[in-house]
Amino acid sequence: MINVNTESKRLQVRKKKNIIYVDASSFNGRFKIGLYDKNRKRKHTLKLGKAIKHIHIAEQYAILYGLMYIQKRNTTKKYILMNDCESAVSDDALMNLSIRINTRLLWIPREINKADKIAKSKVNKKKKVWHGLHFLMSVLSPDKVLLQEEKKYALITEKVLSPIVKIIYQKIQNERNSFPMTTADFSQMVTSVYNDEDVEMKKGTSLRARKELSDNKIIRVANKVVTLITED
Repeated sequence: MINVNTESKRLQVRKKKNIIYVDASSFNGRFKIGLYDKNRKRKHTLKLGKAIKHIHIAEQYAILYGLMYIQKRNTTKKYILMNDCESAVSDDALMNLSIRINTRLLWIPREINKADKIAKSKVNKKKKVWHGLHFLMSVLSPDKVLLQEEKKYALITEKVLSPIVKIIYQKIQNERNSFPMTTADFSQMVTSVYNDEDVEMKKGTSLRARKELSDNKIIRVANKVVTLITED
């Protein structure tokens, strides 16, 4: 006679999945990545080097770190690695690596990524871990990809901008096709950056950001319309 309770437990074990969440966060122009192992309840937070200038690249590092973590488990079990950056999850080099270690990369909405808060928490991994991660990325990813990103955002360091406005500048570069836009739409853009960075907005924040960007000849504001100043 089959013991129903025993059989039920066996089925639960079979359905149990090895799930890893990874995410990246930024604050004051620096990036950190977080990892959450759902089954082992382990939490890793690692600060990335100053060379990383864009959240998309930071998300790629988060995924690579997750794959390194899985590979170190030295197991043939199947894993699911979850991240909320669709372009990073679909990166060819990372996908090929995930297949080699029996792992499925899966995009999830940001609001259900359990590594989100971990990426914003206190660092608990040593700096040498970052050096190992950076070396592996340099081997895995063609140099020209990283160089293109560096070139794309090189102008940021040439501007005299406060840390949070540098991030707004990054968003402007990513959404250049949205300009010209109304000052109301620009305020929404500023608000979205502050929300993403988990920074409290105060009265006049958007106006101050506009002035800082205008003083640095990045945008022009006239008749409630914001336009980009073309750089030669």
